[in-house]
Amino acid sequence: MQEYGYESFGFGYPIVVFSPQEAPDKVIKAPLFIWHLTIEKVLNKTNTWKISRTKDHEIEFNNLLRSYIGQLSNTKIEGFSEEELIDGVLDLDELLTNAVKFVKNFDRTEQVQFKNLYKAEFEKGIVPIPSKKKCEESATGIPHIYWGGVFGRYHQRNEAIRQELNDQMSNVLDSANDDVVKEFKDLMHAETAALSDPSQIGILNYLKDNKHLIIQGPPGTGKSESITGIIINALEHGKKCLVVC
Repeated sequence: MQEYGYESFGFGYPIVVFSPQEAPDKVIKAPLFIWHLTIEKVLNKTNTWKISRTKDHEIEFNNLLRSYIGQLSNTKIEGFSEEELIDGVLDLDELLTNAVKFVKNFDRTEQVQFKNLYKAEFEKGIVPIPSKKKCEESATGIPHIYWGGVFGRYHQRNEAIRQELNDQMSNVLDSANDDVVKEFKDLMHAETAALSDPSQIGILNYLKDNKHLIIQGPPGTGKSESITGIIINALEHGKKCLVVC
């Protein structure tokens, strides 16, 4: 807590477990929504903490998870609509609707069937989250939702800064002439020996049709290897590459 601050504290609920089709060797186990909270030590009591929340605390549609899956599958995983969180509350209908919306990216079953199923499961109450071994054994390409949650440290990843950077990059590239944009896309059409992981090759394929990309993800998800592959791809074709860390 001291490293990231008490404002990183939150409650993640529910938990989704699945193995992406683009990276079947990986098992993702993460909260779908995160309620950011404040935790304070009660000074006049031993080993006592106070957890509180106001309407100004963010409710997050796990930005890191959506971004990672979006990059992996070359799709946009939508978050909350602006209207849903005006009151600072995620009610039951909004929770179920957004859970269905996430799973629909992986399964085309009728939305009403999912919603009815999730409502019935939700009404059974909090369930224990399975062990790591059980999750790995049962994970499939379609996310399974466990209606349990985890209190923990959910370090916010500077979404506002990344969004501003995305906008700035879009403006710069939109103003570039067609030859510069074509040269950039032609570069990304070529494969490179440095990328063997399907998810990393997917990044190059994504850049064929998109002007910019920010690579992010949890530790161990291949960010450094992907960036290295893009740099090598550029150097193999005699291009210049600027890396900002």
